[in-house]
Amino acid sequence: MNGGMERGEITVIGALTSIGKSTIINNVVYHLIENTSLKVGVMYLEATKREVVRDLLSLDAGVNLRVKNRSDLNMDDLKNRFMQGLAKKDQLVYVDHNGSITNDKIFDKLNYLAKAEGCDVIIIDPLQAAVNSSDNTAVIDFMDTVLKYAKETDTCIIIVSHMKKPSDENPHAVTEYQLLGSSSINQIAFNTLLISRDKMNPCPIKKSATKLQLVKCRR
Repeated sequence: MNGGMERGEITVIGALTSIGKSTIINNVVYHLIENTSLKVGVMYLEATKREVVRDLLSLDAGVNLRVKNRSDLNMDDLKNRFMQGLAKKDQLVYVDHNGSITNDKIFDKLNYLAKAEGCDVIIIDPLQAAVNSSDNTAVIDFMDTVLKYAKETDTCIIIVSHMKKPSDENPHAVTEYQLLGSSSINQIAFNTLLISRDKMNPCPIKKSATKLQLVKCRR
């Protein structure tokens, strides 16, 4: 598959809550739509459909719509741009979670995305909103089931996970053992990427820079 992803695999992206993980995930989704023929199913469990469309359209238009006043925007032009561009490609399937969602519902939606919609890549963001309990057993069971789905449906599944707070002295001193939940998150994943940012650094360049670490890659 394009982008270094393989079918039947789970990739975990561990991110601190303050680094703009949704921005990075949206860039991944936009790249797949614009530069590949892959179909992407997204389960954003902390975002609304409106926010997802806005952020993808920001990338497409090259304008950060989050900071723009609605009165300054031509909404008809933006709607037409989305419908004639990203939507017309028919490579994105958004799952509306309607607030809280149970594990059974998540797996039903995974089935729908993979088998009915034919998605090649499925993104779950974040893991902590998908698992109803912080108990390690619940996380292990969830990861085991997701791996079985990846194998059974021959899809690439990307899971975003929050991380525990790093050291105040070095926000980049993070490891796969700081993924929030069970160690099974990293153990079951085929690939693990960690994302960190020193948001309190007085240097504007370092403050805005994001560090990515590939700490696990089975291939």
